[in-house]
Amino acid sequence: MHKLILCPRDPTDIPCDTIAMVANLAAIGLIRGDMHITDQSFEVGDNFPRLISFLGCFPVISSDASGNGQVTANLHRVSLSTVSDRIGFIVSDKQQAPRCPSCRQAVTAWEEAIDRWWADPAATDWTCSACEAQASLYILDWRQTAGFASVYLAIYPIHPAEAVPGERLLAELGKYTQSAWQYYYL
Repeated sequence: MHKLILCPRDPTDIPCDTIAMVANLAAIGLIRGDMHITDQSFEVGDNFPRLISFLGCFPVISSDASGNGQVTANLHRVSLSTVSDRIGFIVSDKQQAPRCPSCRQAVTAWEEAIDRWWADPAATDWTCSACEAQASLYILDWRQTAGFASVYLAIYPIHPAEAVPGERLLAELGKYTQSAWQYYYL
């Protein structure tokens, strides 16, 4: 299933209280806090269409699975990942080579860098073979097809480039966590 993923730009930034985060998401209307599908999956809230900007044709957005006769193409959901002790590399099956944040050249040996990181989570240092800039794997430009996260929101079903988070949603998430958020697609 296609997903829009939102997570803190710095994957070491972890909201300390997921219960409070769920309450915050409900307060801004992204989710219906009273409508758990599972422990960490929620029906979309009333402000969902104002917090997520759909590009092109506007789909029918619904979280109503009750069969009340409403025609729906998809039942949208929002899930909150559990906070993990280890940062995860979340990657799309359409992964593109990341780019160096300094010279914008494609990173050719990114798989080896990820393998080193999996073996040693502290091994986040990376050096560009084109310009020799040094950076963390976390800040490479993954071209919205991958990223690192300890906690993230998944909004589904949303195809790549079908929708983007609105400025208000990113601002509210940033205000809650005291850090900037980013997004990508799976």
